Amino acid sequence: MYSTVLNIPYDVGALRDLAPRILEHQTQNPFHLDENRVDMTQRIFLIKDLPADLQEDIMTVTPLPLDPEIHSVGIETVKKGEKVKLHKDWLMGWNNPLTRKTNIMFNLEDEPIEIIHDKTEHNKVLNPNQVMILDVTKTHGAEVTKLNKDFFLYTVNLRLSYDETVKLLST
Repeated sequence: MYSTVLNIPYDVGALRDLAPRILEHQTQNPFHLDENRVDMTQRIFLIKDLPADLQEDIMTVTPLPLDPEIHSVGIETVKKGEKVKLHKDWLMGWNNPLTRKTNIMFNLEDEPIEIIHDKTEHNKVLNPNQVMILDVTKTHGAEVTKLNKDFFLYTVNLRLSYDETVKLLST
């Protein structure tokens, strides 16, 4: 399996409210990911390195078992009209605390996004109000070529494998 879509209830408005606060956070920590590419941007931080009030809000509105010492959150933005190139996320090195084996993605939009893979039979749509567990050790990307605005995803890294994450969140 490359991905699993779950219907985990979450307050999309509350998660949307976190987005600008996460996006505006500045850091010099070399382990944080602040990448601006042609097709997407990624701003991913260890929870423990965010301001205390933001940490508290993240812990309150994220419907997952979070440990601020080791877990990270981020906002990943697929730029309007773009197709995210196929890639793997774990290439940053296994000693990096942001290394992801699995990405948990919350759709913050009112539209769906297609998550694509090198093997098209694994492509899946992440609809509004759904959560996707994505194995980022597999080649993946995203497609919003017909959308005329940026597409925002709230992402969480529990530092577990894909199978461990599916098992944890499916019980």
